[in-house]
Amino acid sequence: MKKLTMILAVALLPMIGCVNPSEKEGTPLCDENCEETPNNETPNNEVPDDRPVLKGAFIAGHLGNYWDCPEEAYMGPDGADADFAGACAEGTDCTPISSCETAQVTLSLSNGGDETASEILVDTIELFGTDDVSRAVLPLVAVIDTATQLPFDGTLAVGEEVILRVEFSGPYNSWELLQPADGDSNSDRAAGGGGIIKTTLSSENHADLTVVSGEIYDVPSVDT
Repeated sequence: MKKLTMILAVALLPMIGCVNPSEKEGTPLCDENCEETPNNETPNNEVPDDRPVLKGAFIAGHLGNYWDCPEEAYMGPDGADADFAGACAEGTDCTPISSCETAQVTLSLSNGGDETASEILVDTIELFGTDDVSRAVLPLVAVIDTATQLPFDGTLAVGEEVILRVEFSGPYNSWELLQPADGDSNSDRAAGGGGIIKTTLSSENHADLTVVSGEIYDVPSVDT
């Protein structure tokens, strides 16, 4: 009888496992290192990361016009003076020109994440030629929420979208500044005089985001 009992015990031994005592009857068997997975964690012990997810897009923009307000324009890294005097031959009836408009890009910014994005700032506004070579980092003037026409407060709630007008000091002479890096002033790229603006935004709880414009140009001077 004892021999039969021992044989049965040996035969049943592979079927015996351990069960987490905190789990209810019917829980699958596990090995001797059973550990309960907390309800707020994934099986890999990774706590879900709620965070904002910012997306930006370029809508429109221009490089401004500083014919009548050269002191507001970007003059280069050394702030070099420009020749502001307009040409008008003696005895010629010159048509007066009045133009002064701040450079700007209009961007959409949305938050598709699970947390409010806070302390959103415009870090850099960089001007590139169409050859993708950087020409200048331009000074920021203002960031305006177009819905309220007030300065943007830097906060974007979950699911929210805002249209921002980023104003900056454009170049006084964009044609000269945007000459191709190869020095070919007669190229098709030089003739257009357009540039690309890359706007980089930062946030307290989101990685930096760069929004790239299409090719934009000066605002033409108008007769008055």
